[in-house]
Amino acid sequence: SFKVLSNSSNVFSYSFKVLSYSFNVLSYSFKVLSNSSNVFSYSFKVLSNSFNVLSNSFKVFSYSFNVLSYSFKVLSNSFKVLSFSFKVLSNRFKVLSYSSKVLSYSFKVLSYSFNVFSYSFKVLSNSFNVFSISFKVWSNSFNVFSNSFKVFSSTVVNVISYGCLWYTIHVQSAVVGPT
Repeated sequence: SFKVLSNSSNVFSYSFKVLSYSFNVLSYSFKVLSNSSNVFSYSFKVLSNSFNVLSNSFKVFSYSFNVLSYSFKVLSNSFKVLSFSFKVLSNRFKVLSYSSKVLSYSFKVLSYSFNVFSYSFKVLSNSFNVFSISFKVWSNSFNVFSNSFKVFSSTVVNVISYGCLWYTIHVQSAVVGPT
């Protein structure tokens, strides 16, 4: 009986050791599982944060795409405005070129008119010089005629005066006689 009890005690003690070992294994397994749960939870949080970052990145990308689309529309409108402005500028340049040609033609006509006016002025100046020379000749001729007339008038007056004096002295003396 003692041996049986002793053997039973040894079996019980061995069973207790096995149970204790099993409990330690279970406890260790529970710690490992708990750590795995924490790691899983941390991984889930990291994954969730990554998903949020990805979502925010997608929102930023979507906003950027919208901004890019709006910028493209603005650029397209700007290009249309630039094209219209270029057409208007081209038309204005054509009008300016036409105006320049008209102005050049007008300048040529004005230059021709000025040359004609200058030639006419030269002809008029030459005519004026001829008229001035003619006037000087006519004036000199008039002065010669005036001087000749003065000489003739003085001569006639002197002759008449001398004749009257001679008549008075000789004829009257002869008719009346000495007193």
